[in-house]
Parts: sequence; structure tokens; C-alpha cells
Amino acid sequence: MPTDKPQRRKGVSSRGVHLTGVSLRTRILAAVLVPSVALLTVGIALSTQVVADALGQRARADAIAAAGQRALAFFPLLMEERATSLRYSADPSRLNRAAVTEWRNEVDAQLQAISDAAREATERLPAAAVRAPRRSARRPPTCPASASRSTRARSTGSASTATTTA
Repeated sequence: MPTDKPQRRKGVSSRGVHLTGVSLRTRILAAVLVPSVALLTVGIALSTQVVADALGQRARADAIAAAGQRALAFFPLLMEERATSLRYSADPSRLNRAAVTEWRNEVDAQLQAISDAAREATERLPAAAVRAPRRSARRPPTCPASASRSTRARSTGSASTATTTA
């Protein structure tokens, strides 16, 4: 006997799927499992991001530490080069000139190493950190008295005439 109503499957309505005919255990499991899986996925994504950021921070810190160590090694070399230059000024012999040249080459090599380490540390910085100093860079405040003296000295040509005319 044909019926006028279309036959519907059990658990399906015109609005979507209903969980009729499904056990209570399955309904509770679905209600708990779906949000749990979503939360777990978000947690994994966030923890991956945190670990990646931490590794980047460690790499930047290592690069900055390497630049600092090279800078610490630079200053004793610079003082030794200065002392050798003073010895050469007092006694301009070939031996002293060779020593000056050797120390200057060593200082130049160390300065290049510091420059490379600083460049590497700068390249590891985030783009926002590299742009920030350019935006906020400004001249440090100066003492008003020293600023006026230097302005007068430049306008008159020398510091001695600025103090005598003032």
C-alpha cells in the first residue's frame, strides 16, 4: 500500500542528523570526544609554536653571546697594539715597525670577526626588533652649557676664540 509521506531514515530529519536510536554512551562520547580532539589539536599547534620561538630565542642568545666574547677578546689586543705603536713612536726601528704591522693586522682581523658576529646576531633578530631602533633613535640629551659652547665654537671657528669673546 503506497503512502503519501516520503519515507525517512531513522535518525535523519530535514534539519540534519539527530542521534535518535544511538545509545547514551555514544552520545556522551561524541559530546566529549569532539571538543577534546579540537582542544588537543590547538594545544599541539600552540606548543609547537612555543618550542619554535624558544629555539629561535636560544639561537639569538647564542649569537649575541658569541659577539660579546669576541668583543671581550678585542680590547686587550687593542691595548697591546697601542703600546706597540707607542714603542714604535719612541724607537722607529724595522723590528718595531714589523711588530706594529703584526698587531694592527691582528686587531683588524679581530674587529672583522666582531663585525661578522654582530651581523649574524642582527640577522637572527625578528624584523620588528630590527626596525624598532630606527623609529625610536634620537640624540641623547646634552648639557645646555656644553651645547652652547660647542655651538659658539663652531660659529666662530675655534674654542679659544669662543671663550675669549663670551
